[in-house]
Amino acid sequence: MPAGPDPLAPRLAGQLRRVNADDLIDDADAPEWTGLTVHGDLAGWEAEGLTVDGCRLTGLQLTGARLAGARFTDVLLESCELSGAVLERLALTRVELRQCRLAGAVLGGARFRHVRLVGCKLDGAVLANLDAEHVVLSGSMLGTCDLRGARLAGATVEDCDLTGADVAGATLTGARLHGSHLDGLRGVRSLKGAEIDSVQVLAVAPLLLAEAGIVVSDGTGFAPGGASR
Repeated sequence: MPAGPDPLAPRLAGQLRRVNADDLIDDADAPEWTGLTVHGDLAGWEAEGLTVDGCRLTGLQLTGARLAGARFTDVLLESCELSGAVLERLALTRVELRQCRLAGAVLGGARFRHVRLVGCKLDGAVLANLDAEHVVLSGSMLGTCDLRGARLAGATVEDCDLTGADVAGATLTGARLHGSHLDGLRGVRSLKGAEIDSVQVLAVAPLLLAEAGIVVSDGTGFAPGGASR
């Protein structure tokens, strides 16, 4: 039987009108982009409640932009720059990000539904209280990322770098973390119910022991009464 449609893939029309981002800036309280291929530089742009529907964003520069409450549906982002952007309460539905930079971006309280991130850089990004369903992160950098309180049950986080990330209070039941770097992970007890591979045990075990307050020693020394151990 032929495979069904990819549930994470954006649903894009065959023909999208190509526009420069500068031509989309106006005084609208809640700007809307529909059926477009967008490129250009909007670094530092501020817009409340931006709606992007059925679009392809290619090489779009949004460094330091403030787009709180933005809603993206059926959108493909390729090589976009969103480092330092403020994207609180961002809502993504059937969105794919490829080779995008979101280092230090603020996405607190974001909502992801059917989302894929491939080869993205989210070092130091704030994803606290992220609410995610049907999400795949592959080959992405999430070092020192703030994932406290995130809901990532059933997520796939494969071949990613989570070094020093904070997952305290996160829900990771059924999440698959195979191939990801977990060194220095904070809040490691939140991995309860997640799946890791045998190699990752070497990184996770010392973290669990430390959080449990267990001291590992070689047992040498002297017992009470002077008897050697």
